[in-house]
Amino acid sequence: MDPEPTWIAVGGLDHLLYVAGVVLLGALLVWRCEWVRERARPVRAAAFAVVLLPVFAWIADGWRPSRAGLRTAVGWFVMYVTGAVAVNALTGGNYFYQRERPVLPWLDQPWYLLGSVAVSLLLFVVGHAGARWIGARVDGVTPPPAPEATGASRSRDDAGAARVGA
Repeated sequence: MDPEPTWIAVGGLDHLLYVAGVVLLGALLVWRCEWVRERARPVRAAAFAVVLLPVFAWIADGWRPSRAGLRTAVGWFVMYVTGAVAVNALTGGNYFYQRERPVLPWLDQPWYLLGSVAVSLLLFVVGHAGARWIGARVDGVTPPPAPEATGASRSRDDAGAARVGA
């Protein structure tokens, strides 16, 4: 992998090809939804592989989750949910399981949607915190204890870095 990848410019050829590919894939999945349902097992296996990609990136390339990445992921999730709600209203679809509710089917809208989003956001934060915690242990970096836990106060040295116990 390239250690210093270049950014893809928004509106550039790479970006437009990516967006066109995503739109084409979405249209294909909607058009061939019965085909996808008939092949649920390999589709689930592919989705599972996508979930494992961060683990592979962690092992192979040293990638670690960041707060900026968490904010980006949450932003994309909010865009997905917004799009899913709009498409459901237009087509009668079941994106993000808002029509045929597998969990708490008696809960009415908008409470089911708000609860689904809240639980999803909680999972984002828990997953990120867990990954950071595991990463700190694997990398041998342990965060310093909170000042309240040690009874020490925080101060800043001449360079502006925080010091504990000063």
